Amino acid sequence: MSENTRIWDQVETTDPEVTKKFTGAGGFKGTAIRPTYLMHRATELFGPCGEGWGWTVLEDRFDEGAPLQAPTKEWPGAPMICAKVHTVKVELWYTGKAGQKCTIQQYGHTPFVYLQQGKILTDWDTAKKIPDRWNR
Repeated sequence: MSENTRIWDQVETTDPEVTKKFTGAGGFKGTAIRPTYLMHRATELFGPCGEGWGWTVLEDRFDEGAPLQAPTKEWPGAPMICAKVHTVKVELWYTGKAGQKCTIQQYGHTPFVYLQQGKILTDWDTAKKIPDRWNR
């Protein structure tokens, strides 16, 4: 373990019991880690949320993407429906060894309106999939 990777070395292994496989938009395949597990590990490493670590939501918006449905010659009155993605930018902070505030910024994206197997779907739980809106 080097001094520069001391935090990474403590959290680099994830218990497979707290993960699940998923397939995202465009067929992307990955592994999701249960958010409560991540918060538990941060608390083990830095102390209680709000004291030794926390986050600030810097941006919170819905971005419009490509059309999923548009008027056509056969259906000129069809509504224009575009994909929408919930985007957040958070700043994670933690207290460093010398008591200083250290920060890391990261974007997160969750599909809100999307096309799946030929159907236009809306995920009303999108906002729940990002840590709560309160700054910690």
